[in-house]
Amino acid sequence: MAMAVAAMKRPAADVADYFDLQLRFADRVAQASGRPFGELLGETTNLHRRFGFGRHDPAAPDPKWRDFVAGLSARPAPEDRLAWTLAAYDAAPPEPLPPDQTAFGVFACERADEDGQIRIHFHNLGDAEGPEGPLAHSRAPARRAELTAMFAHIAATQPEARRLAGASWLYNLEAYRRLFPPAYADSRTPCPEPHRLSGSSTWGQAVDHRGEVRPGMRERLLEGPLDPDAPWRAFPLQALMTKAPLAVFYDFYGVLRP
Repeated sequence: MAMAVAAMKRPAADVADYFDLQLRFADRVAQASGRPFGELLGETTNLHRRFGFGRHDPAAPDPKWRDFVAGLSARPAPEDRLAWTLAAYDAAPPEPLPPDQTAFGVFACERADEDGQIRIHFHNLGDAEGPEGPLAHSRAPARRAELTAMFAHIAATQPEARRLAGASWLYNLEAYRRLFPPAYADSRTPCPEPHRLSGSSTWGQAVDHRGEVRPGMRERLLEGPLDPDAPWRAFPLQALMTKAPLAVFYDFYGVLRP
């Protein structure tokens, strides 16, 4: 059965460095490309989702997001931009789980598309059971239990589904891949470009499970190589795609097939 996940919101002080890094990265891309800073905020940061506005659609921006961007663009000083961003974050509701996803602990799955493919997501919720991250070896049994519950749910509620797919920087990590069937983990290939930076499939690598910016990441993104036409390449780990038939997962987790 699905596992309820309460909407979580870290204190502003805990996300300040992460938000500051994103703002400075967007500004760096803007200066390198000659494009407006405000226009790039929705493309090169995940603030739209962190503020609870869901997936970013530049053709139909949320009015509150439009106001936020206008205020941010009027503040050229980095410290003023960060203060404006943290104030907006404080005023925003906790980031909800997207309505098309069903949660199972740190994992979530979507409904199958018209081709019978389901997409899987990982949400870095931290770990309330101790200081270790959600991918620590000691937490592997809990993660596998969540995945087993997810595939039992899929088998029971989506018998038409045929395949599972993922796309994330996490597939670079053995600690993540070991949670899945080898056939799925070994299927990884580079995601086709361009990559979206409006979620966590790439930005997630910038912080640890406590939400703290990882050592060296600030220098890498703000001083390392940058192609303004392909800003995702500035990140050390690129997003990878994976997919496998659902039968592989049912066998791996001991779930009865539909």
